[in-house]
Amino acid sequence: MASPSNRIETGTFRANGGAAVLCDLPGFRPLSIDIFGANGSKMEWHSGMEAGTAWKTVIGGTRSLVASPGGITATSTGFQLGTDATLNTGTQVITFRVHG
Repeated sequence: MASPSNRIETGTFRANGGAAVLCDLPGFRPLSIDIFGANGSKMEWHSGMEAGTAWKTVIGGTRSLVASPGGITATSTGFQLGTDATLNTGTQVITFRVHG
């Protein structure tokens, strides 16, 4: 049986324009989360980071730390994308890769 630390989940969901979006992956506690927006932006969260924060990279390569509650919060069964308007805007399709 594979160790839980070797699990990878991928998928998509739609942003909702500002309120936090919950992505439920039953039985899966993330160690790192990468989120990619259709607009070319990316967010990264790794265990050890504060809940609600994330490293954000936008088109052109500018990288910054997103403060809580704008970033990503890992939950015991997935994660929540916060309110940062770069990724959680309109109804763009968000792609994710989660390592557990």
